Amino acid sequence: MKVLNNIAKAITKNYPGKKININDITQGFTTPSFTLQLVNHRDTTIAGVKFNKVYTVDVIYHGEKDKDIFQVADELIDKITLDIQDFKVLNYEIEIIDKEAHTVIELMECNIKKVNLENDNSFYSKLKKTVEKISQKKCDFINIDLTGVDLKQGIFIIQPQDLSAETISINHKKQYDRTINLIYLEDNYSNIMPSIIWFEKQMKLLCEDLELRKSYINMDYSVSFNYGNDDEIYNAIVNINAEITVKER
Repeated sequence: MKVLNNIAKAITKNYPGKKININDITQGFTTPSFTLQLVNHRDTTIAGVKFNKVYTVDVIYHGEKDKDIFQVADELIDKITLDIQDFKVLNYEIEIIDKEAHTVIELMECNIKKVNLENDNSFYSKLKKTVEKISQKKCDFINIDLTGVDLKQGIFIIQPQDLSAETISINHKKQYDRTINLIYLEDNYSNIMPSIIWFEKQMKLLCEDLELRKSYINMDYSVSFNYGNDDEIYNAIVNINAEITVKER
């Protein structure tokens, strides 16, 4: 697994010559050595939308002398944090049990390989550009890596939902009904009402935009909001959602 392999590389760099066991400590177990065990993994969520994955890993140091065990427990995080590629350390706990130093680390995956949902001729691309023009805020697609985003500045997220098509009998042209969630995220837990008022204004401007208007026949939306999330990592994030229904030809 990538997270375990990347931690192993960071340990090897900082503790050369120390054996590293991944998950299984029964094969060739020696001291001093490290064991990496995956405790848990999950998706972070905001308003039910999945973003970066979070992994919990127990990094166990098996030592021979108490002095060595306490030293590794004290310095491990400081030594390896910057060398763990593609993962951000969120928090950690240290416990020493029976000549073993357990450092339980929670890490968020970064540098996610994004799937390109953007096409210059697609409605999604036109919506993205229009939202950025009107709001002066960043707008991106649902597979964005949130670790690189300053949520205090706010960001719009486009989440494609449903797309259905029917043939119009008069001219046999296709008519499309598209449903999109436009989600606004902001680190503004203590002052949500101005954000809601501002969001409603942006949606009104979006519907009035003449350039975007060329891409559809009709567009409706409904707004809902929430502050505080089940996921403690994003607990202070306000999320405002507009479900947009678009009719196109």
